Amino acid sequence: MHTRSVPSLLFALLLSASSASAAPAQDEPERDGKWLYQRHCSGCHNDNGDGKGPTITALGLEARDFKAGGFAFGDSREQIFKTLSTGIPGRSPMPSFAGVMDEDERWLVVDYVRTLMPPRKDETPRNTVMVVGDKPVIARGKLPPIAEGAKETTRGLLLGDPSGMTFEYDLDSARLLGVRLGQFADREDWGDRGGAYLKPLGKLVYRRVDDTLEWPVTLATPDPKAAPFRRVVRSTWVRSDRAGLDYDVVDASGVARCRVRESVSVQRLSIGAGFTRRWEATPAPGTQSCSFSVADAHGQPWKANPRAPAAGQPARKPAWWTCELGEEGVELVLPRSNQSLGVTPSEQALVFSVFSRSGEPLTLEATIVRAAQFTQDLGEQLAAEIGQ
Repeated sequence: MHTRSVPSLLFALLLSASSASAAPAQDEPERDGKWLYQRHCSGCHNDNGDGKGPTITALGLEARDFKAGGFAFGDSREQIFKTLSTGIPGRSPMPSFAGVMDEDERWLVVDYVRTLMPPRKDETPRNTVMVVGDKPVIARGKLPPIAEGAKETTRGLLLGDPSGMTFEYDLDSARLLGVRLGQFADREDWGDRGGAYLKPLGKLVYRRVDDTLEWPVTLATPDPKAAPFRRVVRSTWVRSDRAGLDYDVVDASGVARCRVRESVSVQRLSIGAGFTRRWEATPAPGTQSCSFSVADAHGQPWKANPRAPAAGQPARKPAWWTCELGEEGVELVLPRSNQSLGVTPSEQALVFSVFSRSGEPLTLEATIVRAAQFTQDLGEQLAAEIGQ
């Protein structure tokens, strides 16, 4: 399932679609899970599933060894399907196969892959394990430290998407801590009176180390001695295709000066899965103007990657911003806004700033995705897939 040859996969899809309506030849093989696996997956995972297929070997890499039980994000039937449908962002070249095989075909591949696995001793999940179905799921509770050296999150939020992505928030600051891929969560705290954690089960694929939102708010009668504004979460919500949280930006007296709706959604792209964060901010009456900024920090320099302009047209503003992350590949960020958008890169962080005049609503979106490497052609392709 690891491959860099996305065009060839798309060609395979078109070939399958064009031949599906025709009467099958007598010598045509049955298009079962084995046939689909050999056509789309064996180049990397090999016919026997040992991860040493000719395509991945030619790149000097190895894919997951199914024979040894090697799976990036869990070996349950549901999780293998999610990985096949979403791809693996960042450190793996495995793309999403949702555009190559339909849902029934992907389930056939999943069931065949499971025949290559060693026998599982226990197929029964614990009764505290939470599963995400066909729409997002939200769970609240105390979360363990997201990484070594981090603190536990007393008031945490897990937002699980059907794709297998889980977004981890700190409700005390309305801050996104990180994004996981894999199974959703284990409610170990159900059997304990406040001592145990709501345990995320997915692997951490994005960590927002210094992800902060600043909310400078200009009031009609400003008080230079006023305490900094803070965010207070009011509620969480779930829709069919996305979920998020609503919070107020309040002043020192507890008066809401701006109301914010933040949402997250998964972007299914040809190179794997990314995600989009969206903020909708409405200044409260009496708030003359407000602005906010979002910082994405990795301690590495950021680079602007403008799209190639059409012939005779002036150069466009930068589209993708990229940051090299070593073995984790490249992080790509595409910001958009309904207002004037300022972008300030530095050696430490990338900051997006939006300003609203006269109480106008603000909308900011940032799509984040990982790739093995960045090229302008890839940037154009991804922007088209996102609809930009």
